[in-house]
This record gives sequence, C-alpha cells and structure tokens, in this order.
Amino acid sequence: MVTDRIFWSMRKNAFWLLLLPVFFMACEKQPNLPEPAQFPEIVRIFLPERAFLADTTGILVHARIFDPQGPADLSEVTCRIQRPDGSEADFAMRDDGLEGDILAGDGQFAVRIPGAAWSDTGRGEVRVFAVDRSGNRAESEPRSIAIVPGKSGAAPVIQRVTFPDTVWADINYQIPLLVQADDPDGLADIAEIQYAVYAPGRATTSIQGQLLDDGNNDDGVAGNGTYGAIFASDAFGVERGVYSIVLRAIDKEGNRSPGRVVIFVVQTRLQNLPPEIVSISVPDTVSRSQTGPFVITCTVTDPNGLGDIARVYFNSYFPDGTPSSGNPFLMRDDGKKDQNGLGDAVAGDGVYSLTIGIGNTSTLGTFRFEFQAEDKSGQKSEIVVHRITVVE
Repeated sequence: MVTDRIFWSMRKNAFWLLLLPVFFMACEKQPNLPEPAQFPEIVRIFLPERAFLADTTGILVHARIFDPQGPADLSEVTCRIQRPDGSEADFAMRDDGLEGDILAGDGQFAVRIPGAAWSDTGRGEVRVFAVDRSGNRAESEPRSIAIVPGKSGAAPVIQRVTFPDTVWADINYQIPLLVQADDPDGLADIAEIQYAVYAPGRATTSIQGQLLDDGNNDDGVAGNGTYGAIFASDAFGVERGVYSIVLRAIDKEGNRSPGRVVIFVVQTRLQNLPPEIVSISVPDTVSRSQTGPFVITCTVTDPNGLGDIARVYFNSYFPDGTPSSGNPFLMRDDGKKDQNGLGDAVAGDGVYSLTIGIGNTSTLGTFRFEFQAEDKSGQKSEIVVHRITVVE
C-alpha cells in the first residue's frame, strides 16, 4: 500500500544554500540525491595600490570570506603573491584578531606582506585561496599592485574616539561619532577613516561607511584631524544588546592604522513584545500534474526589531488532519535563490520564504498550513492558518 506523506529535502549548490521542500509525494518516489559540497566564497579583497620594496612593515592584505557553514568551517586561507619576475610566494592569512586582523572568528582574514617579499619593482599580483574542512576550495580573481622603490610613510593613528556607552533606540535623537586622528606625514596624508558596525552575535557588518572631516558632522573645523558622522538613534535597529564599531584610518599610501574597537549597548524602553505575522503569500489551489516549484512567503514584524525574531515556520497537516512528520518547516530570510531564481528575495527584510515542489502522486484534497513566528525570548505570534487544495 502506498502511503502519501510530506517530505522535504535539502540541497546545496556550489555557492548558495538552497532549501527545497518537496511535499505531497509518495514515499517510494522520494529521490535519493547526493548532497553537493558547499564551497566557500571570497567576497572581497582589500589591499593598497602600491607596495614599497624597502618597507619592513609591509602592506596589509585583507579578505572577506563567506562559508555557507560558518567561519569555523574554513580550515585554511592563503594569500599568494606573484612577483614582477613571475615567481610566486604563499602567506597564511589569519582570523584570530592579531597582527592586522580586527575581530577573531568573523570570516575576515588578514596578513602583512613585507616589501622584500616582492624582490623587485614592477607590477605584481595578489590572489586569495580559501579551503574548508571538507577540502572545498575557492580562488579569487588576481588583483594587480604596483611595486615601487623606497619606503612608505608612517601609518596614521587613531588617537581618541567619542561615542556614548548606551544608545536608546526608541527615543528620537542624534548621536555623533567623532574620531581624532593624526599622521606622522601630516594630516593631509590621511585618505579616509572607515567604520563598521557589528550587531550582537553577528560576524558581518550591519552598517559601514566613512567618517568626514568637513566641518559638517559635529567635527568642528574642516581639515583639523577630527572626523565625524551623525547617526539617528534608531540607525542600529532596536535589537537590544552589545554592539561594536571597528574604526581604521588609512593614508594615501594605503597604510592602515591598527583597528580601534568601540563597544556600546543598545537599549529600549519597550518591554519585550511578541512578533506579528503581517501577511502571507500562499496559493489556494495547486495542481499535482501541472504546478511546478513555487515560493511561499510570510511577512513578519516585531516591536523590538527584526533582529529579535528567532525563527518563522509553519506546520502542515494532511486532509485527514494527520500532521506531517517534518513539522515544523523553517522559512528563510537570507536573500538566497536557487538556479531557477526561486527563493528569498531580500535578506533581512522580514519577509521569510520557502520554495516548495509538488509531486504528481500527491494526495488530493485540502491541506492545512499553520504559520507562526517566535522571538528570542520565546514569545510567539498568533497562528495564521491557510489551506491549500491539491487538484489533479
């Protein structure tokens, strides 16, 4: 006797995590698909335009690496330089918060390449390789760099940072971030002051940009070495917790100051409130012989901010009321799509999605879907019920 049930399978391609639930199919029809490896991705490489042959400190090469299984899955990241004469050398990159790296374990790797490593002047190249614990390997495109004689100037220095210890996200006011910087080669040698904000428990930046010394950002007089930016009190979101700002000064030769980390707390006067499902987008009827994979979505809000949402899911039930053995089915807000362009549209926008396929031997009748959201304190939204009728 053939028993219909809901089943879901997870497939992964080389760069994107694809969750493809397949439901309404007979048990003996379930494909036995191998899981392809998940490859790391080199998102971006940062390096100066020039390297100085007599520079003993060396240039800092910085790479942002994404691994679908998290930064801890990366086993080795290597920077390979190609010298002007065509020879090559490899340097291990590190993500331990030391010697040029800012935050340990955030998927951002750094290494210093001393000037003597280039051997001669001319054009060189830099590539980055990443290998995960399963042996999957990613390689960046080569980046060109000019190797010039002599020494670079001294690196700039961040001397003082002014920012409040606590930000009240639900009170409307403006907050200045001020940085006093200096450069042994003169203030005119400072090219920019970069900042990156990290939300609680996040390894990637939530906000990033540049501070300005133009006299218009509470920094006083233009060109005086005080750089600033003004933030609205809700710019960081309303998720309560400990945030960090990483600051770096960069001069015109590409010399970078040591990273300066500022810690602050986001608070709200709101008590913790449960999330709310605003709307869902689900078909009323599907055909088991004609309907291909389709996306269902669930739009969610939370009075304490989208960052307070722990998960969004649904439970499904057969026409006879029997619950699916796969309950609950988690929805995603990661902005990732499959090779057919199906999946979540925008990461972090509060619209959770799941791609569903239907089998041609699925049970006919009306299935019940119950959608719910849960926040980090365990409070849950009201259940939203939707029924899908499967026809021939």
